[in-house]
Amino acid sequence: MRARILRERDATSAEDRATASASIAASLLVRDAHTLYGRYWGSVEYVPLLHFECCYYQAIEYAIARGLQAFEGGAQGEHKLFRGLLPVEAFSAHWLAHPKFARAVEGFLEREAAGVTRYVDELCDHSPFKDLPGG
Repeated sequence: MRARILRERDATSAEDRATASASIAASLLVRDAHTLYGRYWGSVEYVPLLHFECCYYQAIEYAIARGLQAFEGGAQGEHKLFRGLLPVEAFSAHWLAHPKFARAVEGFLEREAAGVTRYVDELCDHSPFKDLPGG
């Protein structure tokens, strides 16, 4: 794991190196035949930029090495834009047992949809990628 290698390189004493060799973070990814989906991650200590290493950089390397067509880094996060992940609308399905609560949530989601679409479009306008002719 690259995160472990980075921690070992930064260790200055034998005790630090022993501690550095222990796992400190993990990410949960799900894949199908074509796509790798990033979802959850956690760590037992703060290491600057470890989130990106664990959730994006290693996941993208994994997807490329296995010939997957896409990496979907999960919903939300403007920080992903600067790492080359453009926003896409994510879809989910829910069932709520309480009818009044279900109607309230459905109404909110209908109102929210237009705002989410505008926000995705606005973020895409700030893509780090150069526009290509005809694209």
